[in-house]
Amino acid sequence: MLESVRLAAYLLAPIIPSISTDIYQQLGFAIDFNEKTYLQDSTTYADQAAWIISKVHQSLNQPKLVFASVEQV
Repeated sequence: MLESVRLAAYLLAPIIPSISTDIYQQLGFAIDFNEKTYLQDSTTYADQAAWIISKVHQSLNQPKLVFASVEQV
C-alpha cells in the first residue's frame, strides 16, 4: 500500500509538489519536488516507476496531515 501512495505522490509531483514532498518525506525519502534539481537526481520516471523502491523495514518519519481539513460552514 505504501508503494501505491509513493507512486501516486510521484505522479502528482508536477501538479502538487509540496504535498508530494511531504508524502515522500513521511515515507523516509529525502526528495524535495520543489527543487529544480530533483529531475537530475534518481527521480526520473524510469527509476521511480519501479515497484518496491521502499526497503523492507524502512523507517517512516513522524506522520502529519498532508491535506488540511475543510471546516463546514
